Amino acid sequence: MEATRIAIAVTAGLNELKSKRGWGRLMWKMEETCMFGDGYYRREYIKFPTDITLLADPCKEYKSLVNYLEKYCGKKLNETDIYSVGIGGKRGRVYGEEGDRYYLCHKDNKCKKLLEELRKSRGTNDKVVCTQIKEEDDIDPWELQVSIRNEVEFSGVRYRYFMVNITTPSGRKKAEIRIG
Repeated sequence: MEATRIAIAVTAGLNELKSKRGWGRLMWKMEETCMFGDGYYRREYIKFPTDITLLADPCKEYKSLVNYLEKYCGKKLNETDIYSVGIGGKRGRVYGEEGDRYYLCHKDNKCKKLLEELRKSRGTNDKVVCTQIKEEDDIDPWELQVSIRNEVEFSGVRYRYFMVNITTPSGRKKAEIRIG
């Protein structure tokens, strides 16, 4: 019971802090944790905030990219939608993310290049269509096979991205640009 009260108090404190000026980009995950009680058989499961992060402001190039995508293909992006992060696992199974997430909203050079490429590829009457956000794990196949056979750890990268397809009015594919 004490652990539940602490979890509730911490969550309330985080929500209060998030409502203050300058803390609007405060984020956290709620994970279920097993807390042992008085006896061996009595267990208490609670949800507790973990991975508390305060994101920096997005770069101005990202804001321009978001405005462009919203104007021409109706895609509304949040700051945390597109990222890359290291992953790890053992025996061929991914156990989870390792390290920090690298969000597109903090990469000004990449956002600038993507926006230039979109502007260069799109003509006046061209149609711009965005796909749904996809998640893809990039793991070396050899490292994965060694992990399965020898029960050793492996690592890779998880990407979250989407594709922008630009077609001419006649339907000919002009460009396919990966945002992420």
